[in-house]
Amino acid sequence: MTTNTSKIQHFKVDGNSILSNSLLDQIKSIIDSATENSCLVVQITGKKDQQLLTWPGSAPELNVHLISQWEQTLRQIELLNIVTCATIEGNCNECGLQLLLATDFRIFQKDATININDDGIWPGMAIHRLANQLGTSVARRLVFFEKKIIADKAFETNLVDLIANDIEIEKNNFLSNITTIRFPSIALRRSLLIEATSEPFETALGSHLAACDRLLRKN
Repeated sequence: MTTNTSKIQHFKVDGNSILSNSLLDQIKSIIDSATENSCLVVQITGKKDQQLLTWPGSAPELNVHLISQWEQTLRQIELLNIVTCATIEGNCNECGLQLLLATDFRIFQKDATININDDGIWPGMAIHRLANQLGTSVARRLVFFEKKIIADKAFETNLVDLIANDIEIEKNNFLSNITTIRFPSIALRRSLLIEATSEPFETALGSHLAACDRLLRKN
């Protein structure tokens, strides 16, 4: 579902999804409809009382090619020439984490949770983004030792920018400020930030995909 109001585009996604063609098509649709000089808000929501799914799941079409498409699609979000914001609500699996990491500004509801797979974070580019954005030491603790990321942990590690009692209030405050600021060439500046502390995405992608492929073959 997408709406456009004053050049601000909202997109709702189930934060407890598994990787499938359907999910991929959802994310691609918002990228295709994103426009210059606007702001994209990804509202990631998981129900509080639901069975948590393991990322990336076991859809019939799941293979390393689909994972590669997913990673490239998230990369497209990072390359958009618009400001992106993500909000996290409820209980989410690693789908929520993956989308969160691809955005510029992140708001985490006070009682929200990102749940990590029992055998650790999936070895896709989320690990690359965590290390790039938070530093290797912080990322290592999250990757190796955390099973749940709650609001305090998310803020303490700089994974998110705000903890909100009321997502709508904080989101609207952010949007009211963002519409008064010009962001020329934001895609270029974002790219420089992403590549500042690690090797380029294209170089790292192969080894991450190889790790994903090994796990898929093992399972």
